[in-house]
Amino acid sequence: MENKRSIISKVVVAVIIITMAIFSAIVINNKEAHIRQLNKNAETLGEVIQDRDSLLNDLFTSFSEIETSLNFIKQRRNQIEIAQDEGEMSQHESIINGIRLIDSLLERNTHRVKSIESKLKSSGFKVAALTKKIVDLNNNIEQQNNELVKLKGKIEERDLKITELNDKVNGLEWEVISKEKTLVEKTEIIQNQENELNKAFLAFGTFRELKENGVAEKDGGLLGIGGKKIIPGDFDESYFIKLDMRETREIPLFSKKVSFISEHPDSSYRFLFNEGLVTYLEIENPEEFWKISKYAVLETR
Repeated sequence: MENKRSIISKVVVAVIIITMAIFSAIVINNKEAHIRQLNKNAETLGEVIQDRDSLLNDLFTSFSEIETSLNFIKQRRNQIEIAQDEGEMSQHESIINGIRLIDSLLERNTHRVKSIESKLKSSGFKVAALTKKIVDLNNNIEQQNNELVKLKGKIEERDLKITELNDKVNGLEWEVISKEKTLVEKTEIIQNQENELNKAFLAFGTFRELKENGVAEKDGGLLGIGGKKIIPGDFDESYFIKLDMRETREIPLFSKKVSFISEHPDSSYRFLFNEGLVTYLEIENPEEFWKISKYAVLETR
């Protein structure tokens, strides 16, 4: 009986030991599985954190670049406003190029903010500060766009005024040109009139030469003897030398004897002599000399 109980006790102990061993194995397996799951979760969390950090770094870098760009745009726009207020025409091309640059930068910043917003939504991160930052950037870009529209309006208005002024200037230039042309024409007419008024004529030679050329004749006398030497009424003007009474002061003669057939005040001229010859006729007072007649006829012998 005791042997039977001993055997049963041993069997029970064995069962307990086996059960405990099985339980221990199960517990160990479950613990190892849990640890593996925890490690897997940790790896996943690490990847998520890494992705988050990468995204945040990208976002902050983009934020910084966009803000720097917007500050540059603001400064450039202020420079353009100053330049266009000063109204320097030489800066016009620079102003237009500056506006094109601002347009390009604003468009680029708009696309970058949209890209950041899209990345943030795709990541599933909901960070109020980042969302607010995106809203602020969009507002800044919109404000810059509005200011640029105003600036373009000012420049267009200035360009219109400049065009109007240019038209007026062109009109005035044509008016000045027309008046200058008229003045030149009038000056030429006056000059021609003065030249005509100051035109004088000279003829000299022996009486025979003068007579044969129709610029001298005798008035009165008998059979060609005596009489006064005069200029005929219908003389031939082509034989005369044309002079400008303002410029003609000396007339070379180089004759033994010279006398006037035309009439001129004695006080207005004199003859210059050299070695027995009348070398020059010197007109001392042109206005007086030509007052009686603009045709001077001298007989040389």
